[in-house]
Amino acid sequence: SDLLSNDAVQADMPAANKRALFHHLGQMLARITGISDKDIVASLSARERIGSTGFGAGVAIPHGRIEALDR
Repeated sequence: SDLLSNDAVQADMPAANKRALFHHLGQMLARITGISDKDIVASLSARERIGSTGFGAGVAIPHGRIEALDR
């Protein structure tokens, strides 16, 4: 809970594909953090290029680094 707030977690998020998922997450997290949704999507996409953050069966924990965040 020190690293991830409840409002940054969303279960049962419908998304047709990874791009749609990242777009939705970018908008949601931009409201929470005040950081541009484009910067958030770019960070998620860059991390995903390193390796998948998906576990399978529709479960994933997309994440990335953003300099402006302290957690």
